[in-house]
Amino acid sequence: MAASAIGFEGYEKRLEITFSEAPEGRRGLRELSLAQINSVLDLAQCSIVSQLSNTSFDSYVLSESSLFIYPHKIILKTCGTTKLLHSVPRILELAEEHLSLAVLSAKYSRGTFIFPAAQPSPHCSFSEEVAVLNRYFGDLNSGGSAYVIGDPVNPKQQWHTYYATQKPEKPMVTLEMCMTGLDAKKASFFFKNSSNGRPSSAKDMTTLSGISNIIPEMEICDFEFDPCGYSMNGVHGAALSTIHVTPEEGFSYASYEAMGLNPGSLALEDLIERVLRCFGPSEFSAAITIFGGCVHAGRKVDVDGYTCNESAAEELPGGGMLMYRSFAAVDAANAASPRSIFHYREAEEEEEEEEEKGMKEVEFDLLWEGEEEE
Repeated sequence: MAASAIGFEGYEKRLEITFSEAPEGRRGLRELSLAQINSVLDLAQCSIVSQLSNTSFDSYVLSESSLFIYPHKIILKTCGTTKLLHSVPRILELAEEHLSLAVLSAKYSRGTFIFPAAQPSPHCSFSEEVAVLNRYFGDLNSGGSAYVIGDPVNPKQQWHTYYATQKPEKPMVTLEMCMTGLDAKKASFFFKNSSNGRPSSAKDMTTLSGISNIIPEMEICDFEFDPCGYSMNGVHGAALSTIHVTPEEGFSYASYEAMGLNPGSLALEDLIERVLRCFGPSEFSAAITIFGGCVHAGRKVDVDGYTCNESAAEELPGGGMLMYRSFAAVDAANAASPRSIFHYREAEEEEEEEEEKGMKEVEFDLLWEGEEEE
């Protein structure tokens, strides 16, 4: 995770492709060999640094972000100046020609780059990215749909999404958070050389930052970069989470993603606030993508200590919904507003209820039971 002369681009490009189910007795995309996976990553210009699997899927921490492989779904996230979309033809070749899997849907998303001029083709502009995506996915039944949502006056807080699908997708909720202006003390946990002179390991960063407490059920695979920076993948059944941190002052950034959240009992505000406690950003955005109903899950998001600057929603083909919110930290003068006091009292009551029920029970309800995808 090397920074350029102007700084490291933390904002990730994210590609999710869903394929038809594998024939009975086959493992679908999980049958790909390490050499075949590396042939995909080489085109995107990143590599594997750590790996963790369970019965549902394989997760890989990359030199630039993460890769997740389910039997019929692949999710590739890359940051920096990687060329993620260069990997698409190889992914399709492996899925279709080697595994006989047909494309059912494709979703691409990203925030607004901090250093857009440093991005290589085809990531120089969203229109160029959309043209590439349409080349491969525009023939799906829905056609390709592209969206730029957020405040047009503040393009630094805009969300870019492309989506195409062959048919309605199975129920799924995905939360993507992008955080900038990290609290200096919290960002300091992600420097390898700590103030006490003892090098910090990835495990230290996970524990001291509070990341291990966001969803305690998650088994975590973490990695620290030299001299600074951090990545982790979390797995629990069929659910995943991933975090990537660029802590340098001036362009500090952290991202959080969780997919496989239970849409029937989604404690979204609680999850977001747990993430914010780890990083204390001055600004952040949350993009919630929902398929299969339960649209109410992201309709209302209030976060104590932050004010919502922008709120937008877009319907996606096949009955999906994308909801986007951008937030900024409130100043001390507004910290005791009626809304803040109300939410503070709510938080106290919820904390008491959690103590009565036990944290394990409350947090486990955030996730699917972890049935293996077929």
